[in-house]
Amino acid sequence: MEGQLDLNFMIEKAGVKPAMIVAEFGCGNGHLSRLLSKVVGNSGIVYAVDVMKDALENLKRLANLEGSQNIKTIWSNLEIYGATAIGDDTIDVGFIVNTFFQSNQEKDFLEEVLRMIKVDGKIIVVDWKDDVINPIAPKEKDRTGVEKLRKICQSLNNIEFGEVFNLGQTHYGAILKKKK
Repeated sequence: MEGQLDLNFMIEKAGVKPAMIVAEFGCGNGHLSRLLSKVVGNSGIVYAVDVMKDALENLKRLANLEGSQNIKTIWSNLEIYGATAIGDDTIDVGFIVNTFFQSNQEKDFLEEVLRMIKVDGKIIVVDWKDDVINPIAPKEKDRTGVEKLRKICQSLNNIEFGEVFNLGQTHYGAILKKKK
C-alpha cells in the first residue's frame, strides 16, 4: 500500500472493539472516523475533532449518507487545554494521524488529547518518518518523528511511550498509554 496508510492495521493495533468510545483528533475528511464507526458499531461513539468547520460539515453529510449515526463531529482547537467539548477521561482510544506536522505546539496538543483519554486508554500517533524524501512530505523541521515524540512524552507525567510500528515506507505509528 505504498502512498497510503493501512487504516485497518492501525485500528487493529489500537485494539478497537465494538461499543468503545474512540476519537480521531484532526480528522480532516474523516475517512478513519468512518471506518472506526463501523468497528465500534451503534453501541460505540466516534468523536471526529477538527479545527476546519468545512471538513466537519462534509464528514457529517457523508456519515448521514452512509447511515452512520455514531459519529459526533466537534470543532475545536486542540492546542488549547480544555477547549474540546469532550469530558475528561471519556475516550478509550484516540488517533492522531498525519496531524502533528501541522502544529508547532505538539505538547499542548497531546496534553489536550490526554485529558480526554481514560486512564489505561491508548493514543495512536501516526506521522511521517524523519528520513523520508517524498514530494508531498512536510519539511523535515515540521515533522514529529519518533524521537521528538518520545521527548514530548518524557516531558509529561501521565503517559507511557509504548510500541513503535512501521506503516510502510513513509510513516511510523506509536502506541501511547495514559497512566494515572
